[in-house]
Amino acid sequence: FWLKELSVLCKGFRVDMAAPMSDAPVVFELKEYNVIDFCTQCMCCCTASKRLILEPEEAVLEDKNICCTSTKRAPYGEMGTVDKSNCLCCVGMTTSLTGSGEGAQPISPGCGCSEALVNEILEELKKRIKARGDTGQIQRTEQTQKLLQATIGQVTELNAKVDLILRQMNIQPPPAMQTMEQKP
Repeated sequence: FWLKELSVLCKGFRVDMAAPMSDAPVVFELKEYNVIDFCTQCMCCCTASKRLILEPEEAVLEDKNICCTSTKRAPYGEMGTVDKSNCLCCVGMTTSLTGSGEGAQPISPGCGCSEALVNEILEELKKRIKARGDTGQIQRTEQTQKLLQATIGQVTELNAKVDLILRQMNIQPPPAMQTMEQKP
């Protein structure tokens, strides 16, 4: 008898803690771009290379030539801005990887007129910065708050149903529950 009553009382209640959040965290794939400029390539007798590697959590700029090799890394959340730059007919972009201020060398792939490539890189960097920077952190905090509110609502509903079951079956709540009920 009481099992039937329990199933009626608990009808419609479900705990779905494993349900995915509607705005699940974004996972980025690895992307690599050849961003060597024509002048550097010619000056180094075609031995230089410059790659921009967009890893899931950070951007890496690898610059290799006859004289030296440098690698700069920057997490997306700390990159700040990425901007498009124009100098006469050349198109490039500046980031925290290229330095800032006067004398900063923008990334200008090819012979400087690869606007489609520059736009693609900028768009990808901006997506990653938005997801991993302050905006992304705010969104993750809001998702966590929504999940917490839903969980609190489910627990409150469960408590009410347990109270109904206990009353229906004439069972006294344990002493710990009695003292909690008296503390509003």
